[in-house]
Amino acid sequence: MHPFTPDLTQVSDADLQKKHAELITKLNASYRMGNAQLIGQLQMILDDYNQEISRRRQKELEIGRAHV
Repeated sequence: MHPFTPDLTQVSDADLQKKHAELITKLNASYRMGNAQLIGQLQMILDDYNQEISRRRQKELEIGRAHV
């Protein structure tokens, strides 16, 4: 977990998706600028967001299976 990543369990789904999209935009811009340090930092933060999104999707699947 990156030290600047907030507690993502407290972020709404909409805000999580919005921030994820913003991070991807910033990462793409960093690649165009060739800023390797910024790319590394953004990738770490983006990994945190991806993990939280995956965790939430897995939880939804488990809840869906429980209702079947």
